[in-house]
Amino acid sequence: MVALKKHIVLLTGLRKAGLEKVKVSERKIYQADELESFIKSSPEISKDIKRIIRETDIKVASVKISAYKPAL
Repeated sequence: MVALKKHIVLLTGLRKAGLEKVKVSERKIYQADELESFIKSSPEISKDIKRIIRETDIKVASVKISAYKPAL
């Protein structure tokens, strides 16, 4: 629910900036095993980050937003 509220705030901000037809066109929420797989492929990520992902219920999402800029 928190993520949904953040999307609404972001979309509202884009509309206030003058964009039209603003919408979330794609959303991907990564699970812990997907994050661990990503971390294994990125050795520069610290051991602390790896531990946090294993020990918490962390949520990471990728969101694709589409919008149109009206002609001036």
